[in-house]
Amino acid sequence: METVPVLPSYAAAGMPWSFSKAGVAAQCALQYDFKYGAARKTYTEDKSTFTESRIGSAVHKALELALNGVSIAKAFQVAIESAELAHDEAETTLSFVDNVTAFVKRTAAFRAKYGIKPLDVFLEYRIGMSTDFKSIPFFDNSGLFRGVLDLVMLTPYGDAVVIDHKSGKQKEMSEYEAQCRAYCILILARHPQITGVKTGVSFLLTGDLQWNPRVSAETIRAEYHPWLLKFLTESSAGLQLPPTQNKTRLCGWCGYKALCPEFQLPK
Repeated sequence: METVPVLPSYAAAGMPWSFSKAGVAAQCALQYDFKYGAARKTYTEDKSTFTESRIGSAVHKALELALNGVSIAKAFQVAIESAELAHDEAETTLSFVDNVTAFVKRTAAFRAKYGIKPLDVFLEYRIGMSTDFKSIPFFDNSGLFRGVLDLVMLTPYGDAVVIDHKSGKQKEMSEYEAQCRAYCILILARHPQITGVKTGVSFLLTGDLQWNPRVSAETIRAEYHPWLLKFLTESSAGLQLPPTQNKTRLCGWCGYKALCPEFQLPK
């Protein structure tokens, strides 16, 4: 069995981690406390201004339905209605129709070219992982890490293809390196027989699909496993002290501004 270094107590207290949860911890200890820590049962996150988030969720839902065989028109109708979007939000969501359609066709062509069977395609794939990097139920709170992978395809030649969808502004691929590494670790935990993983990011706003180089299973085990432990340790380092706010450019998107001292100071 693989020897697993123990996380520091402050990092272990946050288990099970996810990539987004670690991001909040690294960004602002106070926001983490409101969202995941001791204060989470006292305060509710204000999502009333999360327009981009609601649109992104609707686009993701429409794409998921379309990849499952639902017509594009029906997929967007269901996604918009279920999200209860305002008129302008619905219009913005519909602006993604062409790029979603193109991605669905591209995925179908990829599956046909490489002979990927329907049973080897997974959408919104929930994976939980234990401290020894083995697959466990997603909601098992004893786990080290978990995540939801937008699209996974297992190829006949033994590799896994993992694609993450982004509905926001396209960034450099280096911005997604940590997330893609985490997904490599998760998919290998769930399917230990695979020989390698190729990750990609689908930018639905532009229609661009960018790929990372293939990573072997050996590299994931030897390099990515210890990297994840270091990543979680460093991301949660700010949790060692009483939670305080950290002012950044992302504060405007926080759902706890009404509770944050940074937004209550005299102007």
